[in-house]
Amino acid sequence: MRKKEGLVRTAACLSGIFVCLVWLCLVLDGLGTGRSLMLYLMHRYAPSEQTGLPEEEYSDVCGMITGYLAGQSDTFQYTYEKGGREYTVFQEHEILHMKDVKGLFLLERRVLLFASVGLVITGLVLIRCRLGRPALQGIRDGGALVLCLLLVLTLMALFDFETFFTGFHRLFFTNNLWILNPRTDMLIRLMPETFFTAYAGILAGTFLPVPLACLIAPWCILKKKGN
Repeated sequence: MRKKEGLVRTAACLSGIFVCLVWLCLVLDGLGTGRSLMLYLMHRYAPSEQTGLPEEEYSDVCGMITGYLAGQSDTFQYTYEKGGREYTVFQEHEILHMKDVKGLFLLERRVLLFASVGLVITGLVLIRCRLGRPALQGIRDGGALVLCLLLVLTLMALFDFETFFTGFHRLFFTNNLWILNPRTDMLIRLMPETFFTAYAGILAGTFLPVPLACLIAPWCILKKKGN
C-alpha cells in the first residue's frame, strides 16, 4: 500500500508540473502571437519618434511579426512607401535572428505536446489508483516545485534584468545575432529592454495563478481533512 501511495504521489506531482508546463506554453504562444498586445507595448515603449518608423505602419508590422511567429508566414520582412520611396525595415542579420526566435516557438509547441501527453498519462494513473490524499499531496508538491523555480528566476530578473536577459539569450541562441544596435537595427528599436520587461511582467502575472492553485487548493483540502 505504501508503495502504491508513493507511486500516486509521484504521478500527481508530475501531473501538477505538466499542468503548469502546458499553461506556460499556451501563455507564451499567446503572448508571442498576440497582435493587439504587441501593438500596445510598441506604442508605449517604442514610439514612432524614437524608432523612425511611421506610426501608421505599426499595426501592419505587428501583424507581420506575430503572423511569422505563429507559422502563418515563412517570410520575415516589412516594406512600406513614404514620399514615393519604398523602405525595407529589417536587415539580413535581424531576419536571421527572428528565424532563430521562430525556432524557439516551434520548440515551445513541441514541449506543449510532450507536456499534454504526460498530463494525460499521469491523469490516467491517478484515475485508476483513486487515492485522494497522496494525489493531493503530489499536486501540492508539483505546484510548490514550480513556484520555487519561478521565485528563483524572478529574483534573478529583479536583481539584474540585463544580466538575466543576456543569460537567457546565451542559453537559447547559438550565435550572437541577438546582439543588436539600436542606432542601426529597427528590431531592437521596436522591442527595447522595457518592452521585454513589460512582457515578462504580463507572463508572470498570467502564469502565476496556475501553480498557486496547484499548491493552495490541495493544501486547503488536506488541512480541512486534517492531513
